[in-house]
Amino acid sequence: MFVALDTHQKVAVTGLEVQATTDYNRKNSTADETRYRCICCDAPLACTDEEATTPIEWFTHEHGHQECISDGNMSMEHRLGQELVAMTLFNLLPTDRETTQIDLERRIGVNSEFLIADVRVTRPIQLAVEVMNLNPDLSLRRR
Repeated sequence: MFVALDTHQKVAVTGLEVQATTDYNRKNSTADETRYRCICCDAPLACTDEEATTPIEWFTHEHGHQECISDGNMSMEHRLGQELVAMTLFNLLPTDRETTQIDLERRIGVNSEFLIADVRVTRPIQLAVEVMNLNPDLSLRRR
């Protein structure tokens, strides 16, 4: 993941923001073990920084927890867009992690009448966001 909840600041942050902080080099201390949490499932995240080969690998779920996002065959640019939208929404909503529910790639509706939202907020408001990548090869005008 590129975005995580910083439990010390109580805001969502990107991996690049974590790297820029003055206490970045202390990230592995005992006090920081649970500092970063998943914006979707609230599981603890490990900051992988130097080991990350792509931006979406900056944070990984700890303790063998499976990724909570079903990203299938989406592009890295699309995934980054989803996470940045989720981060922005989380930071704009006047609530905390316990009262905010944000998911990526989740169904809205049931049976054959469902759609899959790129970003879905179910608490404290209900909101669905579609992220569009402006890649000229996608023929977005068809949509």
